[in-house]
Amino acid sequence: MSGGTNSSSSKIAAVVVIIPLLILAWFAAPWILPMWRWQSVDWALVAKQNDMSEGDLRREFDFMVRFKPRGKGDPAPFQIVSMSPTWKSVDPKNMNEHEPPLLVRCTVVNDHDGSPINGVWISVNSQENYFKLHGWRFPPGTLGKAPKRPVVLYQGMSMSKVDLNTAIPLDAQLNSAENDDHMRRRDDGWMPP
Repeated sequence: MSGGTNSSSSKIAAVVVIIPLLILAWFAAPWILPMWRWQSVDWALVAKQNDMSEGDLRREFDFMVRFKPRGKGDPAPFQIVSMSPTWKSVDPKNMNEHEPPLLVRCTVVNDHDGSPINGVWISVNSQENYFKLHGWRFPPGTLGKAPKRPVVLYQGMSMSKVDLNTAIPLDAQLNSAENDDHMRRRDDGWMPP
């Protein structure tokens, strides 16, 4: 009789331990795995809606972006400084884009949890707000983000800050660069408060 009791109590103990571990794993997964991308990005649907091949949409890019909002509450506070390969290689209709020094305003999204770059990384000093990312570029307004602005979906573990030796002269140079904020076809209707 005692053998059956030990078996039952060990099963109960296993369940009591396993269930909390599974709950913990569910909430910890977005720190490690691209949960948001797996659950929220339908590559085939996005490609079809934008008349692109799924292969072109899945092409990965190396980006350098900077955080430079137009004002408080800007839905697209980042600008693409550079990307490799160029967007022109995927979308030949945008021939003028990314011929330096055009800055393209965008929405940046983490593939782990669907959020932008965490505010902990954003500094008051503009030279410290340059980031290197690796990921995908989606056409404007995709994934429910800002209309008329491209969306950069980056691999969460790929983000790194650009070192200050590079960022300080780059920031000085980009202050006089052409900005797509003034292009009528890119106007997303957002005005600073």
